[in-house]
Amino acid sequence: MITADQTVGHIAKNFPMSTRVFGRYKIDFCCKGRLSLQEVCGTHDIEIDKLVADIEAEIELAPPTALDGWADRSTPELVAHILENYHRPLDEELPRLESLADKVARVHGDRDRRLPRIAQTFTLLRAELEEHFRKEENVLFPAILADDGQPLAGPIRVMLQDHEDAGDMLVLLRELADDFQVPPHACNSWRALLGGLEDLERSLHEHIHLENNILFPRAAA
Repeated sequence: MITADQTVGHIAKNFPMSTRVFGRYKIDFCCKGRLSLQEVCGTHDIEIDKLVADIEAEIELAPPTALDGWADRSTPELVAHILENYHRPLDEELPRLESLADKVARVHGDRDRRLPRIAQTFTLLRAELEEHFRKEENVLFPAILADDGQPLAGPIRVMLQDHEDAGDMLVLLRELADDFQVPPHACNSWRALLGGLEDLERSLHEHIHLENNILFPRAAA
């Protein structure tokens, strides 16, 4: 079912429940979805037979995930799903998290010097995402939905690079936040920030997977 030469993006697309296992192993199945299972196991020092066994067990036993079935849905349905469930919620969530990050850095930055870096990195990520959403909503998505034969390789390439950049910032945020582990002395705002960042990472991984591994390849074809 799962082989070492398959890309993680291919596995995530065809077996959505595998994304739960990729999450546990901290394997990026969206921005780095072009890498083979063999390559990511080498990078993360993971025993490939154990990873494959865990994925196959998850596929066999686990209940459905939010990513199930989207490879078989129509392009208009997929675009609408991305807008409704990933773009629009961030209209409110990104400003909320930036405000939290700034507050926690201001109050506790002297105690933990990583907090100002988290705030700075998040500000950059928010700006990157909001500009990226504008390009998708105003240019790429309308072109995909028009389906009039215009070449889309260039715009898609730009979006893929944006995803890579956002993915790099997510990795940095996780490192700075110590895998989102809550320190015993953290206040409620600090706890809310770490929880929000972890939820954002999960949501963006799902979001980028739907675009990189399903929508964009379909549109390019």
